[in-house]
Amino acid sequence: VSEIEEKEDGTYFTFEAKRYFTRMQGCRQPYNAALAISAARVLGIEGGAISRGIEEAYLAGRLQKVVARGRIYILDGAHNPESFIPLAHLLTTAYAKKRRTLVYGCLSDKDIDGVLSALSGCAESIIAVQPDSYRAMDMGKIVNACRRHFSDVCTAVGVSNALDLADGDVVAVCGSFTLLKEDVTREGLKDTPARVADMYAELLSGREDDAARHLSKTFRVNSGDIVIEKDITFSSMCEHHLMPFFGRMAI
Repeated sequence: VSEIEEKEDGTYFTFEAKRYFTRMQGCRQPYNAALAISAARVLGIEGGAISRGIEEAYLAGRLQKVVARGRIYILDGAHNPESFIPLAHLLTTAYAKKRRTLVYGCLSDKDIDGVLSALSGCAESIIAVQPDSYRAMDMGKIVNACRRHFSDVCTAVGVSNALDLADGDVVAVCGSFTLLKEDVTREGLKDTPARVADMYAELLSGREDDAARHLSKTFRVNSGDIVIEKDITFSSMCEHHLMPFFGRMAI
């Protein structure tokens, strides 16, 4: 592997005299790609398909860059010392002149001192959080390890709270893929299950209804003209896609 170029859109590299591009970010991705290329060749996959596969391969949460509220966020699910080399490289090269904050948490079986040693010097501050997982490391152990490797340490209750506390120009959320999942306790989501249940209860409320109850009231019309009952509202649910449909009809 040679001629590695890290760009905003991905990583360019040369492997065995051929130029490749991958959307995956990080100084180690060309080596991962080279291994995949070699395996694909052994399997007899043709060169054009290999190039397209390398170009289209993508893993969300691996040195993923998000720009929001005037700040750069880096999401990285790396969880062992070796896998943190690309993040450390990125923070100390592309963002060396910016104020950097880490939001860090990990699971109980990880080499936390090895990881934080690799990250020390890559950020001015670190915020310790505990992942939302039964495998999470004890919060006290995470905090103590952070203090062994960083001078500016604070704690937060979850990633959402940590992002509110972060004061860096660049904020890297790292330590476990479990940190990068949706925060189901946040305000916008915590009542969503109940809202969805109420919605389905309303949409399906007629399923057990007896049509005879609604048709029991009749009246006579002394006319030979056509009788039209219009603007009758209705709603139902598609049984294949669970999508509601509704409208008005006339009888």
